[in-house]
Amino acid sequence: NKSLKNKLLSGNKLCGIHAEESKKIQAQLKELRYGKKDLIFKAQQLTDLEQKLAVAKDELEKAALDKESQLKALKETVQLCLSSVLHNQPPATNIIPSKPAGKLTSPVTKGSK
Repeated sequence: NKSLKNKLLSGNKLCGIHAEESKKIQAQLKELRYGKKDLIFKAQQLTDLEQKLAVAKDELEKAALDKESQLKALKETVQLCLSSVLHNQPPATNIIPSKPAGKLTSPVTKGSK
């Protein structure tokens, strides 16, 4: 009886030790599962962000090309207008009317009187 009792007690101790180890292992597995879910979630967020950044980059490149083409078109328009004006107008002295000298000096002379 004593030997059976001792075997039962040692068996109980071993079961207790194994139960504690099992609980620890289960807790570690649970942490790993949560960690895995967290990593998967973060990976999905990074993938989404990468896609958004790629779209933004494309839009910026398109905007830059549009700006460049608009600048080029504007320069061409200005050049066309200037060449048209310069070729079709009388000499430059008639383009900007000059003010008579009397008008420029009249306020000064009134102030001195």
